[in-house]
Amino acid sequence: MKQRPTPLNLRHLFIWTLVILAQISSAKDLPAQKTAPPKSLEISNLWLDEMTIEAVPPTYLINDAYLSLWLASLKSTEIDLSQELVATLEQIHKKGVDQTAISSEIRSLLSPDNHHTMNMALASLLVSLDDKESAKLLFELLQPGRIELSQIIEPALANWNFEPIKPVWRLRLKEQKIRRTHLILAIKNLGDVRDKPSTAALKALALDRSQSSAIRMAAARALGNIHNGSLTQNAQTLATRTGARGIIDRLCGVALLGRHQSDASNKLLQKLLLDQEGAVAGAAWQRLLEIDSSLAVPAAEACHDNPDPLVRQHVVTSLHEQPTKDRMSLLGKMISDRHPDVRTQARRSLFQLANQSVEFDAQARAVGMKIVTDPNSSFRGIEQALVLLASLDHKPVANAAVGLLNHDHPKVMIASAWALRILLVEETFPAMLQRAESVSKVLIAEKINHPLYSKFHMDQVAHLYDSFGASSYQPAEQLMRKFIPKQVSLLNNCRPAAITAIGKLNRGKSESALVKLLIERMNDQIIAPPETEELCAACAMALARMGAQSAVGDIQKYYEGTPPVSGLIYAAAWSIRELTGKNFPPPASPILKQAGFNLEPGYTRIKDAGGAIDVAPSNEQ
Repeated sequence: MKQRPTPLNLRHLFIWTLVILAQISSAKDLPAQKTAPPKSLEISNLWLDEMTIEAVPPTYLINDAYLSLWLASLKSTEIDLSQELVATLEQIHKKGVDQTAISSEIRSLLSPDNHHTMNMALASLLVSLDDKESAKLLFELLQPGRIELSQIIEPALANWNFEPIKPVWRLRLKEQKIRRTHLILAIKNLGDVRDKPSTAALKALALDRSQSSAIRMAAARALGNIHNGSLTQNAQTLATRTGARGIIDRLCGVALLGRHQSDASNKLLQKLLLDQEGAVAGAAWQRLLEIDSSLAVPAAEACHDNPDPLVRQHVVTSLHEQPTKDRMSLLGKMISDRHPDVRTQARRSLFQLANQSVEFDAQARAVGMKIVTDPNSSFRGIEQALVLLASLDHKPVANAAVGLLNHDHPKVMIASAWALRILLVEETFPAMLQRAESVSKVLIAEKINHPLYSKFHMDQVAHLYDSFGASSYQPAEQLMRKFIPKQVSLLNNCRPAAITAIGKLNRGKSESALVKLLIERMNDQIIAPPETEELCAACAMALARMGAQSAVGDIQKYYEGTPPVSGLIYAAAWSIRELTGKNFPPPASPILKQAGFNLEPGYTRIKDAGGAIDVAPSNEQ
């Protein structure tokens, strides 16, 4: 599984050698990591979850010798090299390797005599290092014609509240001939530092309908950030505007109220919740929710079908934060929303509310059942209701889910199979097997060429096979064995799901013919992707569950004793542990040891938690 490092040129300075040590579960038959129960279940394949490694943020290490060499080389007359080194230092800092100790040395390299691109690189690094002591030097580098430098330096000066820059920004507000980019930058920065002396000039820009929309909105946002009162009257005037510029006027009106919380400003925002323009209504909803969602919720009924999906998402938020039985019914309507983000958010809200009280739990279940059993419900609502009810372990929906296995829409077809896998109601297994048999027969014979069958049918069957394995439903075994032969391919996740389930059904039964067949499939190297690794992993884990000691040698081909970094390697390591008792390396933080830079010392030492590790640069080309 090792890959040969690729040499880098000057523009690509380093190689990341990634070693991810995922936290491995010690549960006997739950290989997948589950550190905490999810807030709401989501549709996924059980077999795939069991061989999935959850990524963990890495720790980055850098050789001290590199830093010393680079700092000494920054004074090089080769501008390209110096710029690349500065950019590398900034990237390393952003990756988590603290570089603040070199701030003074980087600061000393700033000079008006430098090429402007070099100063840009140095400025960007100092800003990343949050080096407030460089503020005066950076300020002196600013030039009217260098907008790129201004965009790096000026926001940092605003963040550091550097007083000498404020008169420069104020002056820009009154200049007749000025680049719009410079003007908007000044407006934003004055808003960020809450500069009250610029109020009059900013107000003039915000209210001037001859100005561009970008300038007016920037000025209105700045004013809203500066003042927490006194702008309500201006906002009311703008809120009444219509016509070609009316939308921008009303948006500016909302922006002016960015920190206002008076009764008058709140009433104005409540009025704008019903604005016909989605952008205006959305901005009003967002601001009022920041203040108090109870002020917004009275408009929920009128806005739950607003054409703008962002408005509808805000409606869901308000209903979630101010729940009642009636409002949960409205949330129930919104799990049928035409936008996936809105209906998913509504379903998750219902789930979370159901976990707050017995009354809300009963209401959420009633809402879901009403949608599932109503023949006029949309496929969107049925899908979300099935996920909701399965997440709540509402077993009475199982019979309805069986009937929906034949639904015309693929989302419902898949969600119903997944819900049955979560619920595992024994009475439904014969009907589930009948559906699996009818679809599998066509899939195996036609190899997805049948005009009425698609990958969605494969996904559905995979969920059904997950169910049979999870419940040890023996009558399904002969059907699933038909997916093992090499000739059966191109069936996406059907095969690994079937093989995983077979392993569970034959736990502790090392049937020689089945073992031989699984070893053959595991070692197949001529299988169309994306099945290869997943199929091998499923075979390895099935063999381990069966206690197939004769398969240890074949499984070891996929595991070299190092911490697992992929699903296949993890599955092989887990399988070897189950068969031999030999564990794999314990959980540890992922580490990125950075090496292979273009400019390297001859000999380096990497600081690690366990001490210094000697590293010699690679000569591979």
